[in-house]
Amino acid sequence: MSGNPDPDAVLAAQDSARAVQAWANHHFAAITLLLLPVEALALRVAFHRVGGLNYPEWLVISTFVTVQAFMFWIAGLLLQRWVPGAPGWAMSFAIVFQLFSLAQFFAGYPWWKSVLRGVLGLCLYAVVQSVLTVVAFELAALVG
Repeated sequence: MSGNPDPDAVLAAQDSARAVQAWANHHFAAITLLLLPVEALALRVAFHRVGGLNYPEWLVISTFVTVQAFMFWIAGLLLQRWVPGAPGWAMSFAIVFQLFSLAQFFAGYPWWKSVLRGVLGLCLYAVVQSVLTVVAFELAALVG
């Protein structure tokens, strides 16, 4: 064994990855809706013992900040023709605005703690989302 991967297996894995990516791009809204409970749970874990909110309330907050992010992404997509890298800038502004919104929501709590907890929640969400993406790619490779 030289350690070189089988070329056919590599091509099959690439085809599976493209298929999953194409499906995810085509069903972006559905994926976002399906991941809202995960985001709500991540934020609830990050803001444990702050505000005394229950899970359904975190679902509402997650929906609110996700819609805010969509507004920035739409603006970025509309501006990409004239502003290079506009979608990337829009995504950065969306994250900053999400953290700002969380800090505003917990106005009686120190703003920097809200921001740090928000970063923790978004990082937890990103990790779970990444794991789910890897699982989807692996399942597609097994099926395909």
